[in-house]
Amino acid sequence: MVDCSDLKRTGGVLQDKPVGIVIDHHITNEQFAELNLIEPSSVATCAILAQKLPAWGYPITPDVARALMTGILSDSIGFRTSNTTSTSLRIAADLMDLGANISDLYNKALINRSFAATNYWGYALTRLQHEDNLVWTSLTLQDRANSGYTGNDDADLTNIISSIDPLDIAVLFVEQKANLTKVSWRARYGLDISGLATSFGGGGHPAAAGAEIAGSLDVVQKLVLEATRNYLDTTKVIDNNEGNS
Repeated sequence: MVDCSDLKRTGGVLQDKPVGIVIDHHITNEQFAELNLIEPSSVATCAILAQKLPAWGYPITPDVARALMTGILSDSIGFRTSNTTSTSLRIAADLMDLGANISDLYNKALINRSFAATNYWGYALTRLQHEDNLVWTSLTLQDRANSGYTGNDDADLTNIISSIDPLDIAVLFVEQKANLTKVSWRARYGLDISGLATSFGGGGHPAAAGAEIAGSLDVVQKLVLEATRNYLDTTKVIDNNEGNS
């Protein structure tokens, strides 16, 4: 199993079967397999695989190189995350030499959007709110139906609202079926929101985390915003104390 921090993210497909090996880079990984290869400092799980596969006797063909590059680009938002290092870029360069066209894959993974996805964004942008350096908005099931968007995600809108400047944390709420709400957090460099996500049964990275929370959109939004505000207030107190020490 790869890029999976806990069994909940498998959706129950394993039906309580034991997991032999997990390869992952999430700091919140619960190490639930018999063998756990967890490297939180890696820019993406695909970067771990790019380094390990040849050593394990699996050649990286052009198709594999393209798949690994797509995973790295997607997870690092085009090498924009704080865990992007010179090693990350060298891995990408090696994959380019093995047949991955980085400009083509970058556009497909991060830039190109359907009309329906862009229309879907519009509904959330009309609800965009901010309070100090906290920004949030939401997408409903009705928005999805009205826009014609067929996915059950945010169509990468999280990465758009997280580009607002100045910003401490951006939160996006996406209404799901069966009284469930998907929550995505993005944070500026220096903050760690993985604990927030974990407290709601989710997980992720210091700067990017998420959770699926039982409850209506309104109820979940109220709970999550309260917890996020408390986290920011606590962080400000710590920063002020360190500045005065």
